Amino acid sequence: MALAQPYDAGLACEEPTVPNKRRCLSNKIFTYLAAGVPVILSRTPAQARLESDLGAAAFGYDCGDLSGLARVVRQLATDAQSRVRGRIAARAAAERRWHWEHPDDRGALVTAAGTAL
Repeated sequence: MALAQPYDAGLACEEPTVPNKRRCLSNKIFTYLAAGVPVILSRTPAQARLESDLGAAAFGYDCGDLSGLARVVRQLATDAQSRVRGRIAARAAAERRWHWEHPDDRGALVTAAGTAL
């Protein structure tokens, strides 16, 4: 987390052509949030749902839309208030819900595997 903190945003740019990438949320997203760093998300199905929950902590763009990605980067580069709001919202999201120890997630993989077996 300390390595992410100096940055204005973290990137979570996933390609939707791989089925697993359409469904997953990568660990880097949660590292950025815990560090208080807003995240730039490509709108895979999973990341689009997360974007709506993160509010000002997320800056989404449609997969493959390079001009949309450029708009997001330009906004972050030129709008200090967006960066400040994004940082505050990122840390708040990590404290509220999006962290590895949240009760809804803690042990979920082990439970799912046990149920499947």
